[in-house]
Amino acid sequence: MMAVATVLWVLVGSAVVGWLYWIRAQRLPKPAQGLEPFWPFLGNVLDMFRWRDEPLDLMLWLDRRFKRKPWTLGSPIFVPFVHTSDPRNVKHVLKDNFFNYEKGPRFREMFGDVLGHGVFNSDGLHWIVQRKAASPMFNAKTMRTTMMAVWIKHAKTLHRMLAEEPEDIDMQRRFFEFTIDSIGQIAFGVDLQTLGKESNQECAAFARSFDRAQQLMERRLTNPLWHIGKVFPFFGGERELKDHVRVLNSFVYRLIDQRRKEHDYLQRSDILSRFMTMAHHMEKDKQAKQHTAATSTAAGASGGDSTDDDSDDGDSAESLTRGERKLVEMLQSKGVRQGTKMARRRRLQRRRSSQRSGSVSSVDGDSSDESESAPVDIVIDDKYLRDVVLNFMIAGRDTTAVTLSWTLFELSRNPDMQAEMARELARQTRGFAHDSREFFDSLSSSSLIYTTGFINEVLRRYPPVPRDMKSAVHDDVWPDGTVVKAGSFVSYSPLLLAHNEQVFKDPHKFDPMRFLNKHDDGTYELKPALSPFALPIFNAGPRTCIGQRMAMLEVKLLLSFLIPDYEFRLSDNHENNPPKQRRLPDELSQGDTQVPFYQPTITFTMNAPLRMRVTKRKPMKNNN
Repeated sequence: MMAVATVLWVLVGSAVVGWLYWIRAQRLPKPAQGLEPFWPFLGNVLDMFRWRDEPLDLMLWLDRRFKRKPWTLGSPIFVPFVHTSDPRNVKHVLKDNFFNYEKGPRFREMFGDVLGHGVFNSDGLHWIVQRKAASPMFNAKTMRTTMMAVWIKHAKTLHRMLAEEPEDIDMQRRFFEFTIDSIGQIAFGVDLQTLGKESNQECAAFARSFDRAQQLMERRLTNPLWHIGKVFPFFGGERELKDHVRVLNSFVYRLIDQRRKEHDYLQRSDILSRFMTMAHHMEKDKQAKQHTAATSTAAGASGGDSTDDDSDDGDSAESLTRGERKLVEMLQSKGVRQGTKMARRRRLQRRRSSQRSGSVSSVDGDSSDESESAPVDIVIDDKYLRDVVLNFMIAGRDTTAVTLSWTLFELSRNPDMQAEMARELARQTRGFAHDSREFFDSLSSSSLIYTTGFINEVLRRYPPVPRDMKSAVHDDVWPDGTVVKAGSFVSYSPLLLAHNEQVFKDPHKFDPMRFLNKHDDGTYELKPALSPFALPIFNAGPRTCIGQRMAMLEVKLLLSFLIPDYEFRLSDNHENNPPKQRRLPDELSQGDTQVPFYQPTITFTMNAPLRMRVTKRKPMKNNN
């Protein structure tokens, strides 16, 4: 009897394993290849956890191993993960079949503690509203009249600090302080004062929690048990994450409450105030409509006409721009229409995907469209305001600080390039008042040609967001024939695309001339821009970064303050700080021991201080 029971258990266990493998065969993309061995039940989870400190090296190694064809990681019981480095597939995901690839509920849950329903973590109407509301902040007029003053103020502070501090300076830290003070003023309307000797302790605690919370969220990508840690926060960093989120919430909610009590948000131009102004007018219009309806009902009952003209709409036209008024109207009365329009576009793209994959499932009769066409109720409460502001802070702070850090790293290793940039910046930007239109125009790509080419190469070699992920809503077929199943995570990486030998010769070599032509007279010209799908540094398609121009302008402005006046060299105390035990080939730096290792976070942040020796630059001879 005991032997029979044992045999039955073995048979049942084998059947379960076989069933899980069958499910995996149905869910994983075809004909993508995967990492072996693929363990029963766990799949690649143990390998992903083992290489959690080297995720980009793992991706580069897999990309080279499978000759840049789609490859996959996953397990029979967890969501599969498929990666592509084919620009045709990237274009398909980011543009051609845009509505089929969303952040998705799993991504939103994984990063929701900090990102909430912000622009980085949302789809559909939530994403559209935040993008449209924030877009006016990134036009040329707003950058010149509002943002430039903020950047110049903090650039002067950093310039002064470099003259006073000792030689061994952590420039990455200073760049992160510069950018968080800048975006804090733009997003909150508050100077966080982290840059300087007398920093605000509460603001400094907010900045520390802001950094650490992002790192802990990113760890969830390689920890399939993070849900358990969230319920029982005794391992995996979940308890620490809760503590940091509590610090962020306390700081932001106190600021929102203070702004509301002061009631000055109608006159302010920061992102928080813009959304609070929208919420104010949405509530005011709602009350006005209720009042009108009640008055009309009363007038109809009495048989007379209403002459009540007490409603005050005075500040409505003054504090809302035309675009913001249209957005408020959309939120109040056009949610159903917008949802229906998006659902119609989804159905059309799904029909095309079904035709490519040969699916026989009904498209027009899909009941899921009922929820897509239903009205989307967006309430701009304190939680919504908090999500909006934190998302824009990540967008405007971390990516710019990372770009500045890698720019200075390469300048310090290439003295001739640093001198060339210093000459151009001094020649093109000095002599203008910082608040003038001439200074703003001098920072353009047409003026700072060599500097722009150099920054473009930094962005290629060290993309600030090295990887991105989407979730497939429905089954799809990519241009290269790969079949992607609904629910799969889909990944592409600007870093891996930048290491494509077919597009970039010697991709590991840092060479700004990839983006420049030099004429016989010593002047430079920018080469034609690459397709954004071949190198999606600022994303591509409908979700192209609206702050792209702002980021480039901020980087050039700070460089124009620092590079002409100071020389930067790597300190003798500089460390690249790789993991204690390297388990993979050194794919990223190719044995270059000076290249700092990266933190396994959302952005391509160095894993060690960028220690620099800063000295006053000697007067330069102008060759032109």
